[in-house]
Amino acid sequence: MNYKDFFNTYEKIKVVENSNSVTESPVVSVCVQTYQHRDFIVQCLKGILMQETNFEYEILLGEDASKDGTREICMDYANKYPDKIKLLLHHRENNIEIGGKPSGRFNFLYNIGFSRGKYIAFCEGDDYWTDPLKLQKQVDFLEGNEEYGMVCTNYNSINEQGDVKIDILNLQRDVDIEIENVILNRYIATQTVVFRAKYKENIFKEVKIVHNNTWIIGDLPIWLILVNISRIRYLNFNSSNYRVLLHSASGRDSFQNQLVFNDTVIDIFKYFLMKFDSDKFLLSRMLELRFCFLFNTIIKFEKFEYFNIFFSRLKSEEVSFIFFIKMKIKLLNIVSRKHLKAIFN
Repeated sequence: MNYKDFFNTYEKIKVVENSNSVTESPVVSVCVQTYQHRDFIVQCLKGILMQETNFEYEILLGEDASKDGTREICMDYANKYPDKIKLLLHHRENNIEIGGKPSGRFNFLYNIGFSRGKYIAFCEGDDYWTDPLKLQKQVDFLEGNEEYGMVCTNYNSINEQGDVKIDILNLQRDVDIEIENVILNRYIATQTVVFRAKYKENIFKEVKIVHNNTWIIGDLPIWLILVNISRIRYLNFNSSNYRVLLHSASGRDSFQNQLVFNDTVIDIFKYFLMKFDSDKFLLSRMLELRFCFLFNTIIKFEKFEYFNIFFSRLKSEEVSFIFFIKMKIKLLNIVSRKHLKAIFN
């Protein structure tokens, strides 16, 4: 499948494009997906519009039929900046359900397919860029280093109360990102990425990304494709803020949502590790990290009865016996006697 086939398959009602006179040959297409972001979308758009570049760029603003006033704000900004913003008004009838729930997948992939730039950048509607030279720095690197297909940067995180955690990665220097870093360290944040648009065909050819109805994460598979067909560079500057919301794809507010999120990450990693024939040691390390995350999630939500399932799953996965024993010991060290009865009943 290519992106035109994707449009033909999933665009049940034509996406409405505004008539703005955005440049015909942008160097960068900035893809913004927004839904119910009334309190955040202005900050997002201002961070993109403040970019200082010696090249033209377009903002593809995909608005997913919000009911909270986000659509009206987007229309207002598209009218104010007709030379920059191409507004794409979506219909809920085109929505692709993931895990039985509405998702932003159609909006996300539509923006990628619709892009016209030599490079593609992302900024979700609740995140925002803080460095006015972000795009210029990243494009300069890619223009001078043809062997690299993608770049990313450092970033901050900001919670719902407005508290900022500074310099998430703190890697100290520019480095190449390998598949081990994507899987074990999770160095790549969506709002920091710029990649070569010539690779968007690789994205649409990957059936699992386009048609899978269980992967609730849309960006991670793209990084795994690109890290296997090109080089990725981390540029050591802080470009943006990533907003950590309770009601997000990672489901921080719900035990069940955290389970689904973690299982999705495991499934994605397993799929691409097998697809690209990576070593079993990396698979084992990934599983250990994800089961440590699951262990801590069970403790956080005090769902001690789930440990029966936890240890049954451990036995069926490719993790070492030593890791299995470590998890048993860790559990015994932190839970009280009253919880042991629920766990081992």
